[in-house]
Amino acid sequence: MVTDGSRRNKRVGYSVIVWHAGKIITKVMVPFAQEASAFDAEMYALAHASSLIRKILTLNYDINEVYLLSDCSSALQVIFDPSPHPSQAASIIFRTNIHAIMTARSDVFIDLEWTPGHGGTHMMKVADLAAKTAANPKSKRAPLLSFTSKSSAVQDINTAPRTRWRFHLDDPNHEIPETSGFYPASQYIRPALRPTHHPHFKDLDRATFSRFVQCATNHGYIGEYFSRFVPSRRSSNSCSCVLSSDQPLLQTRDHVLRSCVQFERAREHLEKVCPSLHSPAFSLARLFSPSAIPALVSFLKESAAFSKSHSPPLQGDEWMPTPQDETVSNRRPSQPKDPTPSG
Repeated sequence: MVTDGSRRNKRVGYSVIVWHAGKIITKVMVPFAQEASAFDAEMYALAHASSLIRKILTLNYDINEVYLLSDCSSALQVIFDPSPHPSQAASIIFRTNIHAIMTARSDVFIDLEWTPGHGGTHMMKVADLAAKTAANPKSKRAPLLSFTSKSSAVQDINTAPRTRWRFHLDDPNHEIPETSGFYPASQYIRPALRPTHHPHFKDLDRATFSRFVQCATNHGYIGEYFSRFVPSRRSSNSCSCVLSSDQPLLQTRDHVLRSCVQFERAREHLEKVCPSLHSPAFSLARLFSPSAIPALVSFLKESAAFSKSHSPPLQGDEWMPTPQDETVSNRRPSQPKDPTPSG
């Protein structure tokens, strides 16, 4: 027995294909709902399959082995879970049917198998086509249910902002000038519709990763940020490396990465991969390319750039840590946290 679910233009459907002796004996295609997720379809396909299994085994005592195939690992993981979760009603139906089967037929063996990517088998291809047909928004068959599932709502909430972000960045009429100094990382670190994990961040400690994000977005402990988002600050936003000079220099990300003498030794990591780092024509966006990210991470690890300790100096009691910051610091003294200022 093979199950599959599909989602097309917010309409979902599922299919259940029953095979016996190499032939299809039952083929079910259900246009499930208009506002549901593919996960919902997969869960209810398993629930429907359990009802068919119960019916078949009640009428055919010569069948004592059942193999149930699905390409949705998340559905298989929670189908037996009694705790609250999306599509819990399907899980209850499935468990109820399986319990009744095992109680009435102790000789029955039921195996649930995950077939990633449909396994390339003919059975899974038939189920996949049937599920897509059931989910076709142009189908004249009305959906079985009319509701908006929690998993569908959460999926839309997560997908919509990322989709708009991509359109915003790709809009040729909204080009971010190089002189703005904000968000050059978006040229290389593109927003994805699915969460992605860069290999260089896999084992990166939280403090360094926090400073990497601050460097990428230019929102952090830096004079350039304070001058734009915290105008009430009374202290100077100049870099501490030139405070003694007659002409203080605004502490910018460009200054920290290219020329600040406080980070001269750590800057060697950047200069190895970007020899033209000091050239005015060099775009800081290149530091966020896949080939340069390891060097930037090494620069941040070796230096204290974009940390609170290297932020513009304070005067008096301005910008004191909040009670929440102190609580976090006291709770985890071995891992000092360097939170990004709000803005």
